[in-house]
Amino acid sequence: MRELYRHRVSKAEIARRLHIGRTSVRRILRERIRSSTEFHKIWIEQCAATENIRERFGLKNALDYLIGEKLFTFVTASEQNPDFAAELPAFVTTIRRLFAPGEIRGYLDHLERTKYLAPPEPDLEIDDLDDETEEEPGLENPVLGAVELLRFSGIQQLLQP
Repeated sequence: MRELYRHRVSKAEIARRLHIGRTSVRRILRERIRSSTEFHKIWIEQCAATENIRERFGLKNALDYLIGEKLFTFVTASEQNPDFAAELPAFVTTIRRLFAPGEIRGYLDHLERTKYLAPPEPDLEIDDLDDETEEEPGLENPVLGAVELLRFSGIQQLLQP
């Protein structure tokens, strides 16, 4: 693996090989990222961690971690930082290697139903009926809700096979 670094093989190429599951590749990438200031390449370590999460905690937790948390955060960062934007295609490609198209589609459908298009849950506490100053967070700033929905739509398109 050190030979790959000496020959300037990109981290994206090494990440492509991660799906093989070689422990040494993961170890070297983790060491390389920890010693580097290239934070926009953190997705490589996150993808490696996802394999362990899937083995120990199951598919749903792995999808929540990598897509529901890390990819959404990375996409947000890529909107402001060109280094993150440049890494986004490689990150998405690696996600597609880690999960089958049906697994990704099912997870995104689940997010759409339960988070992005779900009706707001009614607040059944009687004490809140008299307190008109407290509003739902989405109602306070509908623009932020629209931005999140657009971001979700963009991620759906990125992850399509």
